[in-house]
Amino acid sequence: IALELDKLFTLGIRDPVEVSIAEPSKMNITVVDDDDVTVDFQFNAYNYSEDHSTVGNIILLLSNPIAQSLSVVVEGGPGQQPDTVIISGVQVSNTVIFTPGQMPVTLPDFDITNDITALETNEMYQLSFSSSAPSQ
Repeated sequence: IALELDKLFTLGIRDPVEVSIAEPSKMNITVVDDDDVTVDFQFNAYNYSEDHSTVGNIILLLSNPIAQSLSVVVEGGPGQQPDTVIISGVQVSNTVIFTPGQMPVTLPDFDITNDITALETNEMYQLSFSSSAPSQ
């Protein structure tokens, strides 16, 4: 399980029979959480029609279960487009929060405008993960 706190154990010796105990009679063992977690889009491409009016159902996945909440910022937008494209959508910046036991997560929908321009070149959006951090 990723994002799990380290575990600390204490071992001790006590009540030996006919043997004396040296100091220290206890020791600590720390089990360090080294499980990785990655976030990814369910698919590497999604297609929408302008007359749909929203982009939605973009699924985000985790590679492993998590022990504490994880926030991920997803950003992007139309970027550089050919002159023949009338930009239909907006810049996207959403913080998505995964909670333990919750997989997958859906990115909130964002609006696109049907500009009613025929024979327009396809508009391309690029979304990426700009940051992630355990949430408190």
